[in-house]
Amino acid sequence: MKKKLLLPLLLFPFISFSQVGIGTVLPNTSSQLDVVATDKGILIPRVALTGTTDNATISNGNINSLLVFNTASNTDIVPGYYYWFSNKWNKLKAPETGNGAPTLAGSTGDLYVDVNTGKLYVYNGTAWIASISQNETLTSLSLAPLSGILTYTDEKGTANTLNLGAVIPNFETLTSISQDATAGTITYVDEKGISTVLNLKTLIAQNETLTSVTFDPATGMLVYKDEKGTTNSVNVAAMIPNFETLTSISQDATAGTITYVDEKGVSKILNIKSLITQNETLTAATFDPETGILVYKDEKGINNSINLAAMIPNFETLTSISQDAAAGTITYIDEKGGSNVLNLKSLIAQNETLTSATFDPVTGILVYKDEKGIDNSINLAAMIPNFETLTSISQDATAGTITYVDEKGVSNVLNLKSLIAQSETLTSATFDPVTGILVYKDEKGINNSINLAAMIPNFETLTSISQDAAAGTITYIDEKGGSNVLNLKSLIAQNETLT
Repeated sequence: MKKKLLLPLLLFPFISFSQVGIGTVLPNTSSQLDVVATDKGILIPRVALTGTTDNATISNGNINSLLVFNTASNTDIVPGYYYWFSNKWNKLKAPETGNGAPTLAGSTGDLYVDVNTGKLYVYNGTAWIASISQNETLTSLSLAPLSGILTYTDEKGTANTLNLGAVIPNFETLTSISQDATAGTITYVDEKGISTVLNLKTLIAQNETLTSVTFDPATGMLVYKDEKGTTNSVNVAAMIPNFETLTSISQDATAGTITYVDEKGVSKILNIKSLITQNETLTAATFDPETGILVYKDEKGINNSINLAAMIPNFETLTSISQDAAAGTITYIDEKGGSNVLNLKSLIAQNETLTSATFDPVTGILVYKDEKGIDNSINLAAMIPNFETLTSISQDATAGTITYVDEKGVSNVLNLKSLIAQSETLTSATFDPVTGILVYKDEKGINNSINLAAMIPNFETLTSISQDAAAGTITYIDEKGGSNVLNLKSLIAQNETLT
């Protein structure tokens, strides 16, 4: 009987599948496990994790892609599906819909971007918060020059006021003003009898710059040290190898030209005025008497505005003011009829530095005395031993160059534009109407502060003031309608020194 049962079993074929199917006899060939149901689901193991780095709860160790449903809550983990990857439990998050922050909780430090609005949210451990607020704009900013009130209205419509009048609380007038030309100071006494001394001598000494020039006849090198202390070398020996002499040379100061006649009788004109115009930097200052704004344009072409109307709200009047260009003085009569004389000629003489240059035609030596009183000798006879004539010379005003061709037909180009650009200095001036401080940056980059609010607390007013840039004058009309002209061009010419 047993033999009969064994034979059919041996003859019956066995059928097996490599895939496992639950709820189906034909599991999908692409899956190892195929679960099919219409009214049931898969129940993932439910465990209580202690945190995102929990390595102890899973008894046989964590491996990448291990999936569980966490049932616990603590500082960095909440109930939900988590999978193990890169040494931590990572939460499976459902996609968000609509605008605004996510509705589901996250882990501390999680970021979320709303693709519809572009807003960025960060989870702080308890809630999603917007990390970047809207960029706010100023609704308005206005100044009342009569009251000195600056009003700023923010995005919420709240008005915030700054009382600039508190910076200049008393708007007082100057009782008296005097100068000490020997000491280089100006002293004024206010209504309270307090004396304030401005030491112009010290201020000028701190900001002036010294230059020097030396020549080595052996090497033919001319060395010029500018205001910044930078040394600029000009190889005269290489520039003028044959040291030619000019048959004749003359200048026209009015036209700004130099003319020389070579050996062939041909006149050559160098337009120095045009060449300098191409390369120099110009500054300008203009004043608008209606708005009270003084605009200063520096060497870089940047406009710097000083609101004199806001700085001097009361504009008190001067009874009269006059100048004596020959004596170098300015005289004004105050409200009490007292005359006050400012001797600018004496004051400038006390503080300025003088330079000079002399030439000995017998020895051919040029002696230049700098601001420190040091003599610097240039032996022109040694520099130009042969005094040869120039075959030809020309200029390019646009390019800022001078080109000469020697007897050998070799062209030599001197780039004045580049040389001037290396040596010039830039200055600037800015004014803060809130504090009343004028800051002037000199050639060395040093800031010099002048407290105009403390110096001119009474803020006198001029009935009208205007300037004539071409004539170099400033004209103001006092309360009586009298015109007073200050000829700055003449005054400066009387007192300045030229090098």
